[in-house]
Amino acid sequence: MNLLITYDLSFLVVFTIAVVIFLYMNKKKISREGPMYLYKTQVGVKFIDFIGTKYGKFIRSLHYLVITIGYLLFAGILFVIGQTIYIYLKVPEITNIIKTPPLLPLIPYFPQIFGAQSLFPPFYFAYFLIALIVVAFSHEFAHGIFARANNVRIKSTGVAFLGPILGAFVEQDDKQMTKKAKIPQMAILGAGVFANLIMATIFFLLLLATFHTLFVPAGAVFSTYSYSVINNSEITGINNLSDQLLRISTTDGNYLITPESLATQINLSRDYTIAYFDAPAIKAGLDGAVQSIGEYEVRDFNGFAAAMDNYGPGDNVIIKTTMGDYNITFAEHPENSSKAFVGVGFRDSGSQRLLSKIFVFKNPSTYYEPLTFFSQFSYDLFWWVAMINLMVGLFNMLPFGFLDGGRFFYLTMLGITKSEKKAEKAFKIATKVVAGLFVALILVWLISFKLKG
Repeated sequence: MNLLITYDLSFLVVFTIAVVIFLYMNKKKISREGPMYLYKTQVGVKFIDFIGTKYGKFIRSLHYLVITIGYLLFAGILFVIGQTIYIYLKVPEITNIIKTPPLLPLIPYFPQIFGAQSLFPPFYFAYFLIALIVVAFSHEFAHGIFARANNVRIKSTGVAFLGPILGAFVEQDDKQMTKKAKIPQMAILGAGVFANLIMATIFFLLLLATFHTLFVPAGAVFSTYSYSVINNSEITGINNLSDQLLRISTTDGNYLITPESLATQINLSRDYTIAYFDAPAIKAGLDGAVQSIGEYEVRDFNGFAAAMDNYGPGDNVIIKTTMGDYNITFAEHPENSSKAFVGVGFRDSGSQRLLSKIFVFKNPSTYYEPLTFFSQFSYDLFWWVAMINLMVGLFNMLPFGFLDGGRFFYLTMLGITKSEKKAEKAFKIATKVVAGLFVALILVWLISFKLKG
């Protein structure tokens, strides 16, 4: 356990104790709703009144923009669910990359718990708490400000506690709210996700600024050891090379494969086998981002290729990576016997393609080194705050009664049908359809996971 995790877990314990003490000392002021404890105050009410009334005309001019964004987020979350189901059905082996369940609660340390460190930055409790505060307070205060701009009274603000997990709330006058026309009601309901989208944009821009100023390219990240396809008819023998590797002898040369990969491919009953070249990298266990080859510095793939051009077969060099130093003797390249061959590949693997979609501004084949500890801490924090704001915005527009999207959808159908009965029926159907999509998502993930196993 590294020092940062020790500090973070200590902070979690201290924070939890502080929450318990606060709840005990203010127990007379705290109400309970299910598992949640609510502490109501007047803090921020005057601020909401001031902003909502002073800038009411401008805020009301944003109504249609807020409602449009609400619809886009609703369509977006449905697309994400549908696309995820499609991917699991089409490419069941995706569970080799994404091992986490698709509906996993967003809890601290989930990348470490579910082995997803290659896809997500570390998710410490400190990140979780800061992101939660930003998400909750921006969301709820936006509701309050839009409500005041439409002359809906704010009764109180407060903090919600679920163990060490914090939330915020703004209590409005529901009777005044329901008397408003559909457009103002929908704008008030959509204001929270509108604020989340703004916060996601702000923190993404901070993330970009941090990345471009506080990180430098410092290595080449290979995605695999070099491999080839072997016709099974050419295999002349298989023997142990080590506990982790088998050597496949063929009429064309030798190849390497792990026992697990060989067993899996045998079960597929194919007339070919995919195996690694009998190359220096895999035999030496080369791992990590390559930072130098001999005397030549490597900062990215182009630097790797340029450094390799300075050597030939049989040359012995030290390759330095982020995982250590490796003594390597180059082999002959399979396609050009005059070129040095180490045996690593930079093809776009499934993992790299996924990473390039998540981290659109980074080259997955390049290792970026933070200039300071603060660089990495800020980068990871900004990434999580941006992503959680976006995820909350998407999820909150689902047509469930406990979410803003529930009444938002109901009011939409009421505007279309002009009938409360038909709107209520449409809302119930939509809720069941979306719940069914979530069930389908879990089922296809389980099926894909089973097929992978």
